Amino acid sequence: MDQKIKNAYIEEIKKAKGQIPSEAYIAEICGTTQATVSKHLMSTNLDELICPFKIFGNDVLLGLRNRASKGDAQAAKLFFALVFDWNEKQEIKGELKLKAEVKVMSMEDTIKKYKKVLDKISEE
Repeated sequence: MDQKIKNAYIEEIKKAKGQIPSEAYIAEICGTTQATVSKHLMSTNLDELICPFKIFGNDVLLGLRNRASKGDAQAAKLFFALVFDWNEKQEIKGELKLKAEVKVMSMEDTIKKYKKVLDKISEE
């Protein structure tokens, strides 16, 4: 019964273009009481039922698929991106110039530097 009530809500919201039907009306459609509908709605996340993206998502995807199958390249790209997580790879040509100076110390200079540090430490 819970799924029947949810489905009735979804269908009626679609028909009424987003308006939420009354519990009494849903009870009449489902052949149950308003108390039963009310009880089921208490445990149902209504945001999921009235979210237009979820309610109309299938209709939009079907429309997109129909346009893609008729040769609309943009619709095909969008359909494949949404349904199959597809993305179009593009080659980007360019040149990147980096300016960086790297100073490499010789082993001898490194030893001298650390010797100075060690000498300062030992003086303290």
